[in-house]
Amino acid sequence: MNRVHLLMYQLNHKKGNALITVLLIITIFMILFLSSTGQASTNVKLKRVVEKSNQSTAIAEMGL
Repeated sequence: MNRVHLLMYQLNHKKGNALITVLLIITIFMILFLSSTGQASTNVKLKRVVEKSNQSTAIAEMGL
């Protein structure tokens, strides 16, 4: 009977470790995804500002 309890404990412990590992992997991928999304958003905003600045400079140089 003692061996059965030991085997059940080991099985449950392995399931717990697998769950923790999967949750950690999901968390890491989520952090990477959110970070890259934030970076892309910042790049798009910066590109808009630079384009507007370039347009303003071109208009000023044309004398309009």
